Amino acid sequence: MKLLFINRIALLLPLCLGAILLPQAVTADENTASAPPEAAAIPQPLHAESRGRVRIDGKNIDYRATAGTLEMKNDDGEVIAHYGYTAYVQEGADSRARPLLFAYNGGPGSASMWLHMGILGPQRTVVEDTAFTTQGPFRYANNEYSILDRADLVMIDPVGTGFSRAVGKGKSEDFWGVSNDIHTVSDFIARYVTANGRWTSPKYLLGESYGGIRSGGVAWDLLSRHSIAL
Repeated sequence: MKLLFINRIALLLPLCLGAILLPQAVTADENTASAPPEAAAIPQPLHAESRGRVRIDGKNIDYRATAGTLEMKNDDGEVIAHYGYTAYVQEGADSRARPLLFAYNGGPGSASMWLHMGILGPQRTVVEDTAFTTQGPFRYANNEYSILDRADLVMIDPVGTGFSRAVGKGKSEDFWGVSNDIHTVSDFIARYVTANGRWTSPKYLLGESYGGIRSGGVAWDLLSRHSIAL
């Protein structure tokens, strides 16, 4: 009889422990499920510089090229995007008075490589104007049609194109849409102008395709929100 009683206790003990521990396990799982996911680590901004020379209209123009990303922040000071760009600045020129052109392609959703390597930058891709150019590799050459003899150049890649990405608490959809796109492009321009001391430079916008439509909104947004006149 005593042995039977002990056996029954041995059988009931796991059930009792399970009844005690199961609610705790369920609560722990619920807490884990309800806990907000940790934001991914924010990478460091990219920055690379080089120097080059382009020959335009029989004159050599020495320039400094900068490719990288600028941190974009929300109203709470949190980094929400890395905005990619490529800039060409003439060496030895007075940056306070030298014109500054911001350029981008259209889409929306297109990187600036088409204007960059097609016509504006100091190097251009060599293609046949009347033929399809879908197969590489392509050659590049000195771009005698570049505007660097007249203005410094900043090629902009909106978030989701080029090296521009949402980071931290930022989401790609926060930057997409007509108004979102206008605000973030103008925010980048204001950020670049401030970071590089170009507030007194005459400023211009150039957009291809939808970029032309974007420019109207960006011009107004720069003036109304950042007090930057073009």
